[in-house]
Amino acid sequence: MRTAKRSWPAMLASMVLTALVALGCRDGANPVSSARTLALTPDLPAVTEVAFTQEVCGVIPVTLVITENTRLTCDVVCTNTTGPCIQFGRNNVTLFLAGFTMTGPASPPANCAANPSPANPYDGVSTATFDRVKIRGPGMIQKFRRHGIFMFQTDKAVVEHVTSHYNCFSGILMAQSHENYISENVSVRNSSASGPAPCGGNCLVSSNGNRVRRNHFNGNGSVAVGDPLGTPNDFGVGLT
Repeated sequence: MRTAKRSWPAMLASMVLTALVALGCRDGANPVSSARTLALTPDLPAVTEVAFTQEVCGVIPVTLVITENTRLTCDVVCTNTTGPCIQFGRNNVTLFLAGFTMTGPASPPANCAANPSPANPYDGVSTATFDRVKIRGPGMIQKFRRHGIFMFQTDKAVVEHVTSHYNCFSGILMAQSHENYISENVSVRNSSASGPAPCGGNCLVSSNGNRVRRNHFNGNGSVAVGDPLGTPNDFGVGLT
């Protein structure tokens, strides 16, 4: 009995230590608390839970304005050279790339928009002036005459799991847009035709409160010397 009484404190200490180690391992595997994760992640339904009322496939010869949830059902070739390929036309609309590719008419640096860029939005997808829209991948947006995705005066939008590739200017350009969520995208070889303009992979201009997280960048930018440092604008993310 004396032996059991002496071992009980040691057993209790061992139990407490085991619990603390387990807790530490759990926190190490997921260092962000659940409350913090919810704060950083928008409450999005699974793509399979979204009702898509419009389907797009094949050649798009003129700007397609979407006002309902839209998904691609095959690769898209955009032959329009005067405006965006797809333009959002209403708030709260989802564009689902569904694993397909949108290809524009440019072969950078050939057939790109003039620099500085004119008012014409020669972009792959434009969200201009509409809020709470969503562009969801997987999927690729490539070879457009200006930006892959152009977000202008757009708030509380989501762009996730999209690859922007070989666009003349930024993969994603955000201007006067706030509280957007740009997550887990890939930007490769964009902005080769941007010259001295500070574009790069993702460019945020006069935009605040945005979350750009877990994005990957490679080979973006121009070798032309530009502002503000007089060095080549070859970077992944630009805050201008």
